[in-house]
Amino acid sequence: MAYVRGVPAFGQQHPADTAGSAGPGHARAVVLVLYTIGFFSAGLVTPGLEHMVLAIAPQGGRGQFYAVKSIIGTCVSSAATLALGRVLDYYLEQGQGYTGFLIIGIVSLSLTVVDAVLLASVRENPVKFTSKMRPADILRPVRDPAYRPLLFYCIIGGLTGGFASPFLSVYELRVLGLSHTFITSVGVVSAVVGMAGSWVWGRLADRTAWNCVIWLTAFLNLSCTLGWSFVRPSFAHLVAPVLIVVAAGRGGGAPRASTLCYCAGGASLASTNLQFALSPESGKTAYFGVTAAMSSIATCTSAAVGTAIQPMLEKSMGDSSISLLFFVAGIGGFANLIINGRKLPSVT
Repeated sequence: MAYVRGVPAFGQQHPADTAGSAGPGHARAVVLVLYTIGFFSAGLVTPGLEHMVLAIAPQGGRGQFYAVKSIIGTCVSSAATLALGRVLDYYLEQGQGYTGFLIIGIVSLSLTVVDAVLLASVRENPVKFTSKMRPADILRPVRDPAYRPLLFYCIIGGLTGGFASPFLSVYELRVLGLSHTFITSVGVVSAVVGMAGSWVWGRLADRTAWNCVIWLTAFLNLSCTLGWSFVRPSFAHLVAPVLIVVAAGRGGGAPRASTLCYCAGGASLASTNLQFALSPESGKTAYFGVTAAMSSIATCTSAAVGTAIQPMLEKSMGDSSISLLFFVAGIGGFANLIINGRKLPSVT
């Protein structure tokens, strides 16, 4: 899925190449359709896939299992991204951008087929399941008193995290004046630190509890989110790498705009394991799906609100309007951690 998502990201820079002579408007429509299909497909598969992986992971070493899985996935994804990026650059320099994108598409589809074949060959552990689900069962996680604190924590985390997430790249480039080369170089270091973070948090979870991992990773990530509001162009080249690398060190790899939501990365690993432990045997996939859907809706809603508010604030505050959004997101996240995070049960 990571490879498929990379294709439209490249295409946004050269929309005419992706749509031939149809023009930028047609290219944007194609990108929108691809994104919609891609994320819709991922939404259908992800809850069941998470359930399957958690079921086959060793009970006493689930943290280490996920750490190794994350490290291997990051290495393969980074290698494929670099290789395909060089291929695309070559064809763009030759004036054959469409050919470059076509090659990326073929490679992505080939990897998707290999992924499906490998997943189909995995032998699942026998588990109980709900053979008949009613629409009312969608509200089971909300009514479940044992699961409700985690659900509310993820939803509020999506609201606070999504508030400033659309502006991270704009803030780094336009406000702080950081170059693409600088950000990419720091991103390489962040990827290495992120892999090390996955290993540390996974082993810590095996020795303590998953809620401890959520608290610590959320504290680090929220501190970085809050820290962005105080960064200024005069010292951004010194402070920004620290914030980016520390955020990656909580186990999510190189940070992107979306990683401002502190239910990502290392905290997401812990959250997924808590969902598995707190949900009933007969409804784990439904619990995963409802949690992911509600938190995603909260994140999208918050991002839309932030995007609507920022231009109005910019008229009176200028570039400081984005700093204010980071500040609000950080304070809101810490409030959620203090109020809802402390209610998370201790589960190993």
